[in-house]
Formats: sequence, structure tokens, C-alpha cells
Amino acid sequence: MLLSQLAETSAQERILLEECGHLLSVAASLEVQNTFTGRHIVGLRVNIEIGTSKFATVLLKLLRYGAKESDIGLVSKLLLAWTIY
Repeated sequence: MLLSQLAETSAQERILLEECGHLLSVAASLEVQNTFTGRHIVGLRVNIEIGTSKFATVLLKLLRYGAKESDIGLVSKLLLAWTIY
């Protein structure tokens, strides 16, 4: 009786250890995904900041060189579309 309980307990522990190994593997995979996603978000923020800076620079140059309001509106729309994509 005692030997059979020991065997059953050992089998249950083995199952739990395998499950823990699987869960650790899933956690490691999620950590990698999280790191990648975080870096991707940082990259997107930098791209947006660079795009916004270029957008502002172009508009200032247009204003400096006396562009018409309609030209500035058109260029603004084009630049905004460019920075979004």
C-alpha cells in the first residue's frame, strides 16, 4: 500500500514538473515577444518623431519662401500621408 502511494505521488510530481517546464517555456517565449514588441514600439515612436520633424521643416521652408496657402495645404496633406505610412 505504501509503495503504491509512493509510486502514484512520484508520477504526479513528474507530471507537475513537465507542466512547469512547459509553462517556463511559454513564459520565455512571451518574454521574447514582449521585448520585440517594446523595441518595435520604440522604433515606431522614433520614426514618428523623425517624420514630424521633417514635416515641420518642410512647412517652415515653404512659409519662408512665400508659398501660397493652397500649396502649403497640399504639401501638408502629402506629408501627413507619408508620415502615417
